[in-house]
Amino acid sequence: MTGEPHRKRRRYSGGASLQNSDENFGVQSLPVAELPADFDGVPLDGEQYLAVVRREAASGPNVFHAKHNPYATAAGSAVSTQLSDRASTLESGTSIEAELQLPSKVWQQQFLAQYRNMRESLSNAPLERVGCQPDRLPKPSNAVGWYIWIHGKAPPDDQQRGCRNQRSSEAWKIKEPSGAQVLRLSTDQILGILEAFPFWLGHRIEVPDTLSQEYEQDSSASGRSVCQQPVLQPLHSRWLFALLAHLDSRLLSEQISVLRTLARACIAAVALSRIRRKALQSRKGSKSASTISSTDSNESENEVEQALESTGSNTRRLKDETTRLEAGAWMVLTIVAGIWGQSDLWDDALSDLRRVA
Repeated sequence: MTGEPHRKRRRYSGGASLQNSDENFGVQSLPVAELPADFDGVPLDGEQYLAVVRREAASGPNVFHAKHNPYATAAGSAVSTQLSDRASTLESGTSIEAELQLPSKVWQQQFLAQYRNMRESLSNAPLERVGCQPDRLPKPSNAVGWYIWIHGKAPPDDQQRGCRNQRSSEAWKIKEPSGAQVLRLSTDQILGILEAFPFWLGHRIEVPDTLSQEYEQDSSASGRSVCQQPVLQPLHSRWLFALLAHLDSRLLSEQISVLRTLARACIAAVALSRIRRKALQSRKGSKSASTISSTDSNESENEVEQALESTGSNTRRLKDETTRLEAGAWMVLTIVAGIWGQSDLWDDALSDLRRVA
């Protein structure tokens, strides 16, 4: 016995009659009465009430449009206000970054994108066997042991720090952060080295850079001015770059605190370096001002203008030099803030550098 073929239910349209209204409301859960022709509009029971509701719903349009939207102007003005506030905030943030010589947002995004790609590549297993030196690794909490492991000698005491001739190629046996060396380290060992770095940054000990031309020419960094030295020594910058590249991105809160301490130590090193450079520039500025004020009245104004122009060029040169000397510290802060989601460290950097600006 064949039944009636299935018919797809159609949405109610104005041309449909109320007689076939059962097909327009989907599956019926409750009984609905059929209203008599002389129905006065007052339902006597629940079935008639549902029928009245269905009739009113069928008589109305499917979509309602308000002639006058009272929220249109207010919503548009609110959106425009939010956009203007956001634009002013971005402009003010950009001006503050330029004033304090912080890395721009564009540089941070590009650097983090390339650094993440490098971390992804390094996470793959090496295709060939990695050879390593048969030396024993210190315990994760042994800061002195890690210093000897990296630098080839124990950190000097207070008396040895005062001697300028302690740096020699025989005394230092520098270990560069090669892939064979870093792959030997576990997460706890990497964190142990990173935990020791804030102390090494605070108690600076000049370390020779074996990859620079100055080391090949046997010129010591101690002969340079303190203001000309980078905030992070090149060897330490390379080690921090390599260690953070191999560190696991999933860390516990105690392990994250080690990275935050390291980033704050870099911020403090930048602030201290700027204080020293600012003091040196103030002394040089006072000397140049006294030289200009002591010029004879017979000197031409062109010479004075040339002196002022040279001062402006020196200011631009000092800004470029500041960017170069602080690159390692900003690199570490950008990595910690971006890879491990500690973006509030930039607020700490702003507050600290505003004090020394």
